[in-house]
Amino acid sequence: MKQISWEELYKSAEGAMQGGGGRTISPFAKGGYVSTAILTDKGNIYTGVNLKLECGLDVCSERYAAYKMFEANKGEVITKLVCLYKDKGPSVPCGACKEYLMQLDKASGEMDILQSLNPLKTVKLKDTMPDWWGNYRYETK
Repeated sequence: MKQISWEELYKSAEGAMQGGGGRTISPFAKGGYVSTAILTDKGNIYTGVNLKLECGLDVCSERYAAYKMFEANKGEVITKLVCLYKDKGPSVPCGACKEYLMQLDKASGEMDILQSLNPLKTVKLKDTMPDWWGNYRYETK
């Protein structure tokens, strides 16, 4: 399997943002200001952009990318994640998305998240949630 570099994953996230456009869709909806690229244990990349709605039923880019992974139905686990905020660069996902990602798979805590491309700095998802409440459920199975 081909190794995917952080630079390649970053460019995938940038491409998703450009595709999403950071644009207003209607008086109630805008999106594309945050993008995510995830890499799976099978070497596949899935991307997503955010969608913000006035009703509060927003979709974060991390969840959108994960939905695409589920849709592909290949039994994959996320190993790397790049989340980009328009004009600000890489960031760690919001608290709701960190919780969501932790619940996807027992191995999710080992996911590497890009914090900086140059110099390269990453953090494991589990290190952003050191006392995560759900660990005991994985331990009992």
